[in-house]
Amino acid sequence: MESKANKNSKEAKMPSFLTRIGAAYDSLWKAFIRPPRDLYTQEELGPVTFRINDEAFIRKDFQVTNIRGNRLECSLFGPLENWRVEERPCVVYLHGSSSSRVEALSVLRSLLPIGIIVCAFDFAGTGHSEGDYVSLGVNEPDDVEAVINHLRTSGKVTNIALWGRSMGAVAAIRYQLRDPCIFAVVADSPFASLTQLAEDFAQRQLGLSKSLISFFLKCLRRSIKKRLGFDVFENNPIDVVHECETPILFAVALGDDVTPKFHAETLFKRYGGDNKGLMYIDGDHNSRRATNFKAAVASFFVKRFKLHKDLSSGFPSRVHSIDQETPQFGAVASKRSTSTSCLLYTSPSPRDRQKSRMPSSA
Repeated sequence: MESKANKNSKEAKMPSFLTRIGAAYDSLWKAFIRPPRDLYTQEELGPVTFRINDEAFIRKDFQVTNIRGNRLECSLFGPLENWRVEERPCVVYLHGSSSSRVEALSVLRSLLPIGIIVCAFDFAGTGHSEGDYVSLGVNEPDDVEAVINHLRTSGKVTNIALWGRSMGAVAAIRYQLRDPCIFAVVADSPFASLTQLAEDFAQRQLGLSKSLISFFLKCLRRSIKKRLGFDVFENNPIDVVHECETPILFAVALGDDVTPKFHAETLFKRYGGDNKGLMYIDGDHNSRRATNFKAAVASFFVKRFKLHKDLSSGFPSRVHSIDQETPQFGAVASKRSTSTSCLLYTSPSPRDRQKSRMPSSA
């Protein structure tokens, strides 16, 4: 007969086990569709007018509405002078799942001085845009379409390219299938298979067995589909890249343990277009991207836009506000550690951003 002490011990362990299972499922749910929202301040978005070396630029904020009725918060960065009379090529920057348009500040020095304007926005469910959930690339192409439709009727841009990171990279890959007029795509740290990514995440971050992972993912799939109306596990870029033909540059960090290099390598091998490249870079999934990588991306866009620019002298190192009373902005660090509740790219904390700001020039 089982002793009373053993029986009580088993009963005590059961709530602990159920609590752990519940916490693990909650972590998976948050990682997929409700990662931490990056609620940045207006100060962190930077000054409205600023200089990169001796050239003046301006940020113009605007809003668009996606097909689900969510208002998206957007910004367009371009030259302060002659913008109304001179249309320019534009790169639309697409951030990661727990990030925001603030992430795009780090690429301005690479693109604005060579005549490429930059558009950035908060996906639905992120930053200050409306919406309660993200979809890791299922619905995000609809947001891209809403922004690009606005840009094409604004009279400010000519040709358009996409630069996406993590979830944004997947959105860029999927969006180009519906828009053959996209000139180029940069896909930094995309995943090839969301199912594989989820299995790796559950095993690495949550320590679940294969049988529990399979059970959890089936429950999660049903729950998301019933509650939100889409099947997140049908979002596998590997199934569609053979149809893509837009010139593309894939990039993957050698220390990335969220979307390891085999994801980008597989997408690169199966990509349908002939004009494709794969770049290995230092760092991990959330690392600040090095200047030489951004220089390579800028060269890629210059070639695709057929701009006559000499990039041999490198890129400007000074950014400061025109209004010296306005806090200046700089490259955005992205060294925040990834928690178990965030599957993909995390944005920098306010403290990280403060550390990363470049000193104002005299």
